[in-house]
Amino acid sequence: LLGPALPVYPQAGSPDAGRPGRWLLLLEPPLNPLPAAPAQKPAPGSAETGLQGEAAQLLDNMLRALGLQDNGQVFSAALCKAQPAAEPGLADDADLPAQLRLRLAQVQPDCVLVLGLASARAVLGRQDALGRLRAQVHAIGGVPVVVTYDPNYLLRAPQAKAGAWADLCRAQALVTARCIPPNSAAQ
Repeated sequence: LLGPALPVYPQAGSPDAGRPGRWLLLLEPPLNPLPAAPAQKPAPGSAETGLQGEAAQLLDNMLRALGLQDNGQVFSAALCKAQPAAEPGLADDADLPAQLRLRLAQVQPDCVLVLGLASARAVLGRQDALGRLRAQVHAIGGVPVVVTYDPNYLLRAPQAKAGAWADLCRAQALVTARCIPPNSAAQ
């Protein structure tokens, strides 16, 4: 149901202590997991996610616009239509909530960014429209969750890119707020 949490920018190395904020991106399950043609594969150094081609490049551009490509603290996990291979810490028949709790424990994110309607409904256990899910900040295990559009959808509906950018800025503000020590503003 939920694939492993993998670093989005593995070449960034270990997490940068100077750049606060860990992110966990939850991606839509692929509709058609066809291999990307070499020309569609992301360039070396771009985001490595379950997305391919232009959708992967779009997500990479969005994350780079937030300055997240160098801190080594962005992870992604894709929802799967089939049960992923068994892993330590999970029963073979573990459900999505158990898998999500394990990912949260592994990554310890400051924010979860859920991309797409199917992922949002599965993770939040709600059947609301995407607009309603995007309109509020959710929480899972005390971690703020922001819902936004799937990059594949943004390629089909470029008019939604401004809304996606607003969602990413909201998530970035939540990460920043969680990472600033309570009394640092007074100093």
